[in-house]
Order: sequence, then C-alpha cells, then structure tokens
Amino acid sequence: QYARLHEKTGNIAQAMPYLERELTLAPSAELHYRTGLYAARLGKNDSALQHLEQAILLEPQNPRYLLQLAYLCKDRGDTVRAASLLEQVVHLDPDRVSVYQELGYTYSRMGQNDKAIATFKKAIDGMLDARMHSSLRTYFQEPQQQETSEQTAGDERLYAMRQQVREMSRQFQINVYQSYRSNTRQPNPNVTPGFITGGLVPSQGGIEFLYQPSDIGYQDGKTFRLFGRSLWSNEPHS
Repeated sequence: QYARLHEKTGNIAQAMPYLERELTLAPSAELHYRTGLYAARLGKNDSALQHLEQAILLEPQNPRYLLQLAYLCKDRGDTVRAASLLEQVVHLDPDRVSVYQELGYTYSRMGQNDKAIATFKKAIDGMLDARMHSSLRTYFQEPQQQETSEQTAGDERLYAMRQQVREMSRQFQINVYQSYRSNTRQPNPNVTPGFITGGLVPSQGGIEFLYQPSDIGYQDGKTFRLFGRSLWSNEPHS
C-alpha cells in the first residue's frame, strides 16, 4: 500500500524500498515489472534489466513486459536484442502501430533497410486505418470536434516515417537542366528583350546522375551516394 501511495504522488525513489520488500514477501511478474520500470527511471539500468527479465521469465507472453525491456535494451545500445523483443511484441499484439514504428527505426539503425521499409509501411497503413475509423466516429458522433494535439503529433509521425521510407528507397535520381541568358550581343528590335522568342539564348546545360546503393546507401540517418555531372555550353548564336 505504501508503495502505491508513493507511486501515485510520483515519489518513485521512496516507493522502491516498499516494492522490493513486497517482492521478498510475495514475488510476482507484475511486481518485478513495476520495480524494473521505476529502477530504469532512476537510472539503475542493471537492476531494471534483472527485474524485467524476471518478469518475462514468469510471463513470457506479456507484451508490456517485452516492450519495456526492448526500450531498455535500445537505451543500452543493444539494438539486436531490442529488435528481437519488438518483433515478439508485434507478433503478440499486431494492432500496436507505435511498436511497428519503433521497430522500423531499430531496423534502420541496424542497417536492415528492407525490413525497415516494410515495417514503416505497416505502421503508416495502421495509422491511416486508425485515422479513417476515428474520422468516421467523429463524423457521426461529434462533427464539430476540432483537431487535437494527439492528431497533430500523429501527422508529424506519419510525415517522418514517409520521409524515412523515401530516403531509404531512393536509388536513382536524374536531373536535367538548361539555363538561358539575355541576347545582348544581337538584340532583335522587333521583340521585347528577355523573351524566349528572340530575347533569350541558351547559355549552359547539364545532366546530374545520383546513385544510392541499396545496402550501404542509407545507414542510420547517414547517406552514401555516387554523384556524376556532365555540363555543356551553348554557342552564343545557337
């Protein structure tokens, strides 16, 4: 009871001794989970890891426990184990769109871009489906409801994931351009200078080619691209 009181008031440090005492008297998966959760918030990552692993040992199919351990592993730099745990979470609870998003970023940090792209697309589809159902409920129940901060945050997450998919999917890009200048050497008195009908002449053109390798082109926010450019100059009277 004392632990609960301190938890409700946000006094996590004061709640910890009572939680640990409860664990010695009546250990359970939930108590290990709560103790591990608060130990992580207090920066006691080793203790948090032990308690969360014990909670999962007692309830291996609990997605809450697996997810919290995944976050802890990610913070400790163990992205391989974090990805494995997140995979278990989406298998147990496939409707948790935010976990797909987290898994996509984890794959990206590991350089597994194909998996990251597929996972981000699942997250995007899930968010769009949830938004459609929410819009239908709003239309029939509360048509005047204004956009909430949660919806705005969802828009930002959608945009970020779409940008991520574009960056990882991009392999080829070609740009062609042609510049013009005023024809000052031989002005045409019958036309107004500056118009392409006689007042402008081609000056310089070019083509740019970009190639981003699929395996090493995008690695955790860093890009490696091969770039080529070819330029040409037009004769003044062409």
